[in-house]
Amino acid sequence: MTAETEPQGAATPVAPPRPPRTRTPRPPEAQRLLPAAASKLGWLIAACCAVIVAGLPLLFGRPGSPDWLDRTVDHAVKAVYGRGHYHLLTWLAWPGTLGPITALIVIIAAVCLLTRRTGGAALAAISVPAAVLLTEHVLKPLANRTTLGFTSYPSGHACSTFAVAAVLAVVLFGPLGRAVPRSLRLLVTLAGLLVACVVSTAVIALGWHYCTDTIGGAAVAAGMVTVTALVLDWPVPRRVLGAADRWLNLHVTARSRHRDR
Repeated sequence: MTAETEPQGAATPVAPPRPPRTRTPRPPEAQRLLPAAASKLGWLIAACCAVIVAGLPLLFGRPGSPDWLDRTVDHAVKAVYGRGHYHLLTWLAWPGTLGPITALIVIIAAVCLLTRRTGGAALAAISVPAAVLLTEHVLKPLANRTTLGFTSYPSGHACSTFAVAAVLAVVLFGPLGRAVPRSLRLLVTLAGLLVACVVSTAVIALGWHYCTDTIGGAAVAAGMVTVTALVLDWPVPRRVLGAADRWLNLHVTARSRHRDR
């Protein structure tokens, strides 16, 4: 046996095992605004709203005079309210103006933040202003339909009030609202829809809008709220909102403990 020959039975060096790869856990996501099974239905609703908004001016937006649908419905609405109630009608239309709508957005967002539902706060803060801006600065100039010398399609009053009602419906009847009693959820949602309907009929009775103006405004509101909720339910926005929920939870908990001391 030569010097270079290894003795029999010598152990072969073994490389040390590699440590297992550890994946960084993803931060928890916020609760969904819409049920996962309703995603396709949500996009279908948004598409139908877009068709309504685009189709109404083509079907009933004849320049110079209202079409048969507007004449029929507007006459019936004005007959219900009667004549000589201008001041009452302006008060009924008032909830659709900038001040009350802004106050409602702030209230909804504040309640959602206090209950650590930042998704609901983001929905209210994004969807309602977006719907109003889209109506006033994009759709009205495109439709170029006038009533009393002002562009009227879609109705900004109907859009803003129905957007608030839609936000309440999503927040209360989606996953975020499961802890709220069903009777209270139903009562608040119906109240929001009732206010939106009263505002819409009031502006028709005042002659500020045609019936199709208010339908178009409601469609803009429903479509914008639905699209915003669907986008906020994507993984990245949900992680951001989840981080905000955790920060609020720690912040509020720390304050409550400090007060207890």
